[in-house]
Amino acid sequence: MNRMYCLWPLLVITFGLLVACDEDRQAPHAVTELEVWMHGGSAARLQTLQGQVARFNASQRRQRINVVVLPAGNYHAQVNAALADGRLPDILEVDAALFSRAISGERLLRLDKQLTEGTQVDLLPEVMQQGMSQGHLYQVASDDAVIAMYVRRSQLQAAGVMIPAAGQGWSAAEFSRVLARLAEHDADHAVLDLQLNRSDDWISSLLMPLLQSAGVDINADALADHSRGALNDEGAVRVLTQLQHWLRQGSVDGNGDDLAFVNGRVAVSIADQSHYLRYRAAAADDLLVLPLPDFGHGIRSVHDNWGWALSTRCKDPRAAIRFIEFLLQPAEMLRITDSSGTLPVTRSAVSSSQLMASDPNLQRLQRLAQSTVIDWRRGAQYPQLALALRQAFAAARRGQDVRTTLDDMVARVTAGH
Repeated sequence: MNRMYCLWPLLVITFGLLVACDEDRQAPHAVTELEVWMHGGSAARLQTLQGQVARFNASQRRQRINVVVLPAGNYHAQVNAALADGRLPDILEVDAALFSRAISGERLLRLDKQLTEGTQVDLLPEVMQQGMSQGHLYQVASDDAVIAMYVRRSQLQAAGVMIPAAGQGWSAAEFSRVLARLAEHDADHAVLDLQLNRSDDWISSLLMPLLQSAGVDINADALADHSRGALNDEGAVRVLTQLQHWLRQGSVDGNGDDLAFVNGRVAVSIADQSHYLRYRAAAADDLLVLPLPDFGHGIRSVHDNWGWALSTRCKDPRAAIRFIEFLLQPAEMLRITDSSGTLPVTRSAVSSSQLMASDPNLQRLQRLAQSTVIDWRRGAQYPQLALALRQAFAAARRGQDVRTTLDDMVARVTAGH
């Protein structure tokens, strides 16, 4: 009997633990719902991202990602409106312009306090640099892309153009001669695609590396300092004058159908990496990636991608970081890069990418990203700078005097300080 009295409390405790465990199994955990804004990019990329969200949601029960896909044409306007009134989602995609506005408005959370040390070590240095502001990380991309020159090897050879050695490119003067040689073998003499059919921020993305290659300081916060190379100095005049010359002599295809390079109508296209898969499918082994022309101070390019950021309204930063780190896993990252023709952003993903290992042109793009890319997210005045560059190019395209146009551009940008 005494043994039964001794065992009874143990039985009660054991039963209580079993009931508690059973209740714990049955009681659902509180689910943290996070809203994510994505821009409507290519159909393949969007489908891949939506699949990643579904896999993340199915992999655990603590967080649920709710995606809002905003049309690409309206994304900037809607995010800018949310920046103004503080109604940002938990997580959002940002590009250079949005990054600058969000940072200047103190609307983003630091990621270097949230991402694991292992993730930060694995990220490539050039990718880390993209998301930095005043020494802190605020944005991280799940893939990378650069602006480059795409050529059809056979058309260059037919015109007797010598192809640069690996890792080399043409100077601006050499490139002008290349266009002239190609034009001799082309019915309408339009042999260059500059993506003039686009109406977004493309033109400023194109001009920035060319200006930097000419020795021009693209920092919007230093425009008034002529000792560092203001945007109306001789280098800037040289770049815009050269572009104006190519346009005037009829070397540039308007690309109204967005098929100038795909159909072989032009031999050369300067474009961002979102076109890479289209170009590879159209040109196959005839496709060759080259650097942008060198205007005297070395070959330059720019990142042209989107990254993930957490807004200061994020209700659960740790949960949000778990989603971002899920996207940075090698297998998930390679799903994005393989479907988009873009570049992995971690050492582990680069080393495990079969596509990178087998595609020489992707390897060339990777080298450009590592060695020639400039930091263009400098200064709160970036949006004004980008707008001024687009306006200056439009004026040059209309045939207006380049020097006067650039003087006016600098006056407008510096007035915004």
